[in-house]
Amino acid sequence: MVDGRGARIGSLSSGDGVRVGAELRFDVEHAASGVTVYWQVTNTGPGARRANNLRGGFEPSHGTKQETARYRGTHFIECFLVRHGVCVARSGAFTVNVG
Repeated sequence: MVDGRGARIGSLSSGDGVRVGAELRFDVEHAASGVTVYWQVTNTGPGARRANNLRGGFEPSHGTKQETARYRGTHFIECFLVRHGVCVARSGAFTVNVG
């Protein structure tokens, strides 16, 4: 679905493209109690490199991760579920192409 500004509303598939400035939300659908949710976001491309914002660290969350597509390039996000310091599940990398 597209809103009045031409922005896409709804789900993306891994590898889909979005415009610079797009607001994105990623949600964990099923997480057992007692796990900690971590997100790993990796930016690529010259814009992210110039801004020193390639990222790649692990960020704790409560199951939802909101991001803004700031840099052109192929970017990756992955979710990890950790219990007692051990990774018990991971989503696999989700690719977003920003252009």
